[in-house]
Amino acid sequence: PPALGLFPRSRSSYITDNVYCAVSIWALSKVFGRLNDGTGRHIELELTAVKTMRAVLFCFSKQLDKLEKFKYQQDPQYCLHTKFDPETGDELPQDFQHMQIRSVSLYLFYLSQMIRSGLVLIYTLQECHIIQNLVYYIERAYRIKDFGMWGQGIRDRPEEPELSASSIGITIAALRACDGLNLFGEGCSRDTVL
Repeated sequence: PPALGLFPRSRSSYITDNVYCAVSIWALSKVFGRLNDGTGRHIELELTAVKTMRAVLFCFSKQLDKLEKFKYQQDPQYCLHTKFDPETGDELPQDFQHMQIRSVSLYLFYLSQMIRSGLVLIYTLQECHIIQNLVYYIERAYRIKDFGMWGQGIRDRPEEPELSASSIGITIAALRACDGLNLFGEGCSRDTVL
């Protein structure tokens, strides 16, 4: 991946693509760890997965004003962008339906799985607060119309969002996975528990 850690698709990076890349690399690190071949390859792979997940967090952290506004008013103009410049992490708003609760939920679900496995992904209390705000962002998915798994809305009106089963399902899984999660890892301060 580029220096920031996002994997590009042509000239842009998508949250969902990067989460799937990070998860694939993390799974591969687990395989290499079990092989225990003495090369340390599993550590390199783990660190690449961490770098990618932290790059996604960096992209979200650049949108804190939207994140805060969306908590109080679920208006599409305040939704988090899910498409970024792979070099800078800046949002790329053109020609893309950003109302994707599913992408944020997918990120939180796998973030919690990685942290529970022992990876250190969150370094500061400020990052803990960002993650907590992301949880608040997704908690109303059951009533927020979005563009779902394929980034499209209703079949005959693709520019119009709908309640999507894929978004609701991954959101429920993410909320359950985050419940009681200590973002700094097991045995750390209670201040970092979701």
